[in-house]
Amino acid sequence: MSELYSSKIVDTHVHLWDPDRHTYSWMKDAPDIDKPFLLDDFRQATKGIDVDKIVFMECDAVHWQSIDEMRWISGLSEIDPRIQGIVSGAPIEKGDAVKGILEELCDDMLLRGIRRVCHAKDSDFCLSPNFIKGVQLLSDYDLSFDICTTGVEHWENALKLVAQCPNVSFMVDHIGIPTFKEGMTDPWRSFITDMAAMPNTVCKFSGCYATNDEIRPFIDHVMDSFGTKRVVYGGDWPVSTLSTTYKGWVETASELLESYSASEKEDIFYNNAVSFYKL
Repeated sequence: MSELYSSKIVDTHVHLWDPDRHTYSWMKDAPDIDKPFLLDDFRQATKGIDVDKIVFMECDAVHWQSIDEMRWISGLSEIDPRIQGIVSGAPIEKGDAVKGILEELCDDMLLRGIRRVCHAKDSDFCLSPNFIKGVQLLSDYDLSFDICTTGVEHWENALKLVAQCPNVSFMVDHIGIPTFKEGMTDPWRSFITDMAAMPNTVCKFSGCYATNDEIRPFIDHVMDSFGTKRVVYGGDWPVSTLSTTYKGWVETASELLESYSASEKEDIFYNNAVSFYKL
């Protein structure tokens, strides 16, 4: 085991949720985490880890709760000022009709981007004219878009989406969600190579739950493709608790990045996130 990364971290993928406050339909398939995960829980989980800044990631609540979710998190930032960015949900597939929602979301100074989880939808969901228009609109508000999708057809269509939105910055969540257990790097490898070839993309090193030997060829390809200036760390807490502890995930990331210099690791764990999310 390599030495645990002990410098300051920006966690770009922190969920906080309360099923009594918001509705998360996907939780019926994840009963072990179908309960509140709040600030005190995060503090306990990260004890001994220097998480200096937090980017809250929307939790796929029903879309009409997106504004309330953001306001709730913004209020929590007054309790824990490490919360310095919010990636909110929004029904981006409404096209021009989403403008009113985006304008209301932008009233919050912590808003940095939008995410709309696509992999639970039909693979063509992100290629509808309205979806593409909705994502294109984000550049008018200086907002990024987090891509959360998996599978061959979804990957192909995600590439087509990014190609049609050159003025929007994209974050690829969870390195594209490959299937580690099967050791199948293709066609995922091609997806990562092609995504990295577009200059408006960055990749998030998060959501990788397997043995280090299983993960290594995937993260090596991510690093070779995106380079150390376009990869950011994400904890994916508390989804990560289904597989590991917070410290356990930092240990995994530390080992998989052990060959990189101290300054390169500082970029991955801290600087790149500050730049992308404008923290």
